[in-house]
Amino acid sequence: MKKKQTSWRGSHLDGIALGAFLATIFFLVIFWQLDIVKESTNRTTLCAAIIGASAALFVGYLALKGVTSQIQQNIDADEERRSRALAAAIALLPIALSRLSEIAANNSKRNFDQSLLLKNEELEELQYISDDIIEVLKKSIEHSDTLSQKRLAQLFRMYQVLIARDQKRPLAKICEQTSEWQRGEHEALSSALNWTVFYAIVGSAYGYARGVQAFIPPAITTQHVYNALNNLGINYESIPKLVFLIEEKANAGRLEMSFGQGW
Repeated sequence: MKKKQTSWRGSHLDGIALGAFLATIFFLVIFWQLDIVKESTNRTTLCAAIIGASAALFVGYLALKGVTSQIQQNIDADEERRSRALAAAIALLPIALSRLSEIAANNSKRNFDQSLLLKNEELEELQYISDDIIEVLKKSIEHSDTLSQKRLAQLFRMYQVLIARDQKRPLAKICEQTSEWQRGEHEALSSALNWTVFYAIVGSAYGYARGVQAFIPPAITTQHVYNALNNLGINYESIPKLVFLIEEKANAGRLEMSFGQGW
């Protein structure tokens, strides 16, 4: 896109220069024809003026061509640097996404009682993104296409919100459920679902990171969430309140965090 814009600018400037040249010749000829004095001296002066103006405009046109050529070279160099930076950032993105998946898995499963997990895991502490992973995400956001930029930025914002929420609440475990809500159960379900959605969005970005997809898909569905729960080894069928929460948010268009709507 940038190359097309630059090409248009160059042809536009070339057209201006050519138009100025032809306009000068045209008006000089008109003035020549309207000159009521027919002396050869005046005609000689006018011819000299035409030649001088033509030479000056031609030199200016060549200078303009040189400037547009230099602009194009600079744009090409910037585009090459951007392509190399994107390749470097994307090369490291799978590693960053893998770590994000691990963090999301831990921070989601820590909300569940062991009886609801397929594997016996001791998960109590929140896990955090390290500085090197943050740096990879920043570079990927900077150099990616617009759609992928938005999705990666959304992941980063989601992470910050979820960590801030979980740090402020006491850990409550989701157990085999009855119809009544237990103390802290709603917050635990909300945290578990949000981290699972985060996990699903990260999973949707692997194709882009591996070069299989041109961009990160702009949204996920409930099926992505259920697949994520299966991958995490969470027996969600034994948690009807979690299924209800997933469907409720999906029907309301709030399955993913929307930072413009105060989710």
